[in-house]
Amino acid sequence: ELNLPATKPRAAPEVEDTAKCNLGRLMSTLWHLFLRWDGTDWTHEDNPLRAQVIELARESYPGDNMSDDDDDTVIAHACEASSFFHGLWTSFDVYIRLAREPIIQWEEGDLNPFLDSVVPMAYLIAGSKKPTVAKFMVMQLERLKLYAKEHPDVLRHLGANCGGIIEDKIEYQNARVGPFVNKHVGNITISQYVRASCIVTAVYKARREMDQAFSSNTQTRKDENTVIRYRTTKDSFTETNERVDTFVLSLFKKALAKEEGFLDTDWPYEDRLAEGEKVLRGVTVPATVKLTEKWGAPDTVPISQEARAEAEAAARVRSEDNDLWRFLEGLTVAKLQDELFMRGLPKSAKAKPLLVGRAYDHICANPGGFEKR
Repeated sequence: ELNLPATKPRAAPEVEDTAKCNLGRLMSTLWHLFLRWDGTDWTHEDNPLRAQVIELARESYPGDNMSDDDDDTVIAHACEASSFFHGLWTSFDVYIRLAREPIIQWEEGDLNPFLDSVVPMAYLIAGSKKPTVAKFMVMQLERLKLYAKEHPDVLRHLGANCGGIIEDKIEYQNARVGPFVNKHVGNITISQYVRASCIVTAVYKARREMDQAFSSNTQTRKDENTVIRYRTTKDSFTETNERVDTFVLSLFKKALAKEEGFLDTDWPYEDRLAEGEKVLRGVTVPATVKLTEKWGAPDTVPISQEARAEAEAAARVRSEDNDLWRFLEGLTVAKLQDELFMRGLPKSAKAKPLLVGRAYDHICANPGGFEKR
């Protein structure tokens, strides 16, 4: 009687809702894009996209006498003239390169490029408004600083065995070890895993030798990134590569031509590296000051004067000269947890200093006493 539709009409999904990609496929796609962009050292491409974009930028400003300028000058001029060009160039030449090339070189047995890229990676993560991950990256920087200063043998060990500490290989090794661990043991100790690891090594070595002796397929297994590198150079990938090149070059051409939808008003300038550096200076993540100051490495991650003063004031209050702080440090973890429970505070923490700090802050905030829970 109300003449209502039988079902509610389904709303058309947004483009962002229909584009889905898992992490593994995303990394493979970024690797393919990087190979097309500047894969000269990997695929021996004669004319990669990066060189073509530079020539496009050089031809787009004939009146500026840029024919004799170097590539950096040409790109700087194009980035200054178009914010879309600046963002697109940065995405390919900085972000995608940073996300894939150091990792691939790590897998190839060279850990140095990854170690060199930890600082800009930390800047990008901090610029993406993820404070927890930014703190973690600062901790990694401080750990590397400590290793380089006090334990260089650790870095040498990591560098010599970098091929075995890749996440995928570690997960693969764990999957192989699992079936050889005794499932009837209640409390598994490290000795069980040592024994299983030794068995796995012997079993898989014998299996490889048997395969080489009796199997007709003696081809060794390649990792996915190596497979993509060689597969994308085959004739069967020619059409796909041409479509990728055409699409990417069309975006740069529209930016240089300042077509509708590619103007500076539509795409404001953004520098995530600079934003991330600002975050790590203590503007958005002041807690990283303590981590940075702990090992005395202000040259690694610069800290603002205001944040440093705040950290120093907190350090003076929570010092060994403070009787209350020293008293709380002398308590056991169980007594600290009971004290926090009485005060209605969470008592879970992975380290005793966190419990001490939590109790100390509450005592200082309630000098006249508190209502027992």
